[in-house]
Amino acid sequence: SQSGSVDMVIGFDNSASMKSRELGRSRHEIAVNAVRDFLNSKSLKPGDRITLVVFGRIAIWKMPFSEDLDDFQRKLGEISHPDVYQDESQLLTDLSGVLNYIPKCLDKDSFFQTVARRYDVSWPNNNQIAFIFSDGDDQEQSSLDDAIREFQKRNIRVYPVAIGSPGKSKFKV
Repeated sequence: SQSGSVDMVIGFDNSASMKSRELGRSRHEIAVNAVRDFLNSKSLKPGDRITLVVFGRIAIWKMPFSEDLDDFQRKLGEISHPDVYQDESQLLTDLSGVLNYIPKCLDKDSFFQTVARRYDVSWPNNNQIAFIFSDGDDQEQSSLDDAIREFQKRNIRVYPVAIGSPGKSKFKV
């Protein structure tokens, strides 16, 4: 960002369809490598913070915003697929769900910021962006309108990163 530090949300699709290997490697491996390549590109500057939201049918905030890229990489490395799926949380994808969940994570960070300032603890007030790594195989197919309006209201840009081969994914960029 040319206008200061950035808080970056990485939304990572961990649904079963990310195991697909139509590109020689799994979509999951391709997405992990793309995130790691980005981190290794030195695009993040001092003061920038990153967080990880993993999603399938449900979204989970894996870590608060942090400048600790090693911790982020450890959390990214923990994302996996079981040999046998035991519930639907990883079987399906809900893109609307994750896009509605991310602002809630940002609200938690804002709450932390408010409490920190009350005790004279400095807390960054960074610009915010989100990258969503997904194959776009969205079984829920809920409307994205509310989520899009919320991101627009907050002036947060969302960058979808489509993983998969043409025609295999429903995600349209």
